[in-house]
Amino acid sequence: MPPSKRMLIGLGLLSTGMGVIPLLTGLGFIAAGSGGSDSSPPWVALLSGLLFVFAGMAVMLKALTGAGESPSGLPSGAPRSLCFVYDLLVLAIAGSLAAIASWVAFGSGERHFSGFTNFGGFTVDTSFGRTMFGIGAVLTWFLTAALLLDSARRWFSRR
Repeated sequence: MPPSKRMLIGLGLLSTGMGVIPLLTGLGFIAAGSGGSDSSPPWVALLSGLLFVFAGMAVMLKALTGAGESPSGLPSGAPRSLCFVYDLLVLAIAGSLAAIASWVAFGSGERHFSGFTNFGGFTVDTSFGRTMFGIGAVLTWFLTAALLLDSARRWFSRR
């Protein structure tokens, strides 16, 4: 049973609300904590908040256009301007995820990772954590590029 329009709008509002605190932190309206040498730069908090805000907006846009049953984009009959906004939201979400993962993997400063240290003698340390985030960052950049190419094909093939 597909989610109702009301449920999708509620989930979209919840997601948007969840992004407000990191967004305000990234903008400097809320103190970011200790500010030690291992703290993240403000843009990481800003992108983290925007991820939730953009995801909430995308879900609400799908609900408002009646695409709640579709696992992909907006319905074919949706206004072109709304499709463009939706595509931008999806690209911003993917790009933000890639940028944050890239900072964790390749950025300067200390990173702290924790996990199962008892799993077959396997230890989760900083180099392992950065390597996993690096793999995730590369894959997410590829996903972002694929989404950009797909969007460009759709936008420039329409005449």
